[in-house]
Amino acid sequence: MTERGPRPRVDLEQEREPNDYLPLSEATVLIMLSVFDAPLHGYRIREQISILTEGRIEMAAATLYENLKSQTQIGFLETSPSAQQGGAAPRTVDYKLSEFGRKVLQAEKERINQLKELIDAKLGNHE
Repeated sequence: MTERGPRPRVDLEQEREPNDYLPLSEATVLIMLSVFDAPLHGYRIREQISILTEGRIEMAAATLYENLKSQTQIGFLETSPSAQQGGAAPRTVDYKLSEFGRKVLQAEKERINQLKELIDAKLGNHE
């Protein structure tokens, strides 16, 4: 298994391969899933992660915002001024999954499915 090293530098003019960004951390996947259907701001992403994991993960604000910054720089997420009402600060930013982010998430799904098949094959022989 390869260790995680520095991620490739972002050059939006250059063709990027989703597999170059794998494996993804659990935090990265959960953030991507949280903004899959609609743009959300940070606090709502934290709530969505808790809902998706049935309370198993309560992501710390620092972890969340470090990941949001990184995922935006890489190009997994896109930002826009928040359109959400109900007390959101004027400088609140919404995050949404980019088209490239969707491709990376699909590649991660395929990677995990291949790993699952290997595990199933071994466990099926030893149960």
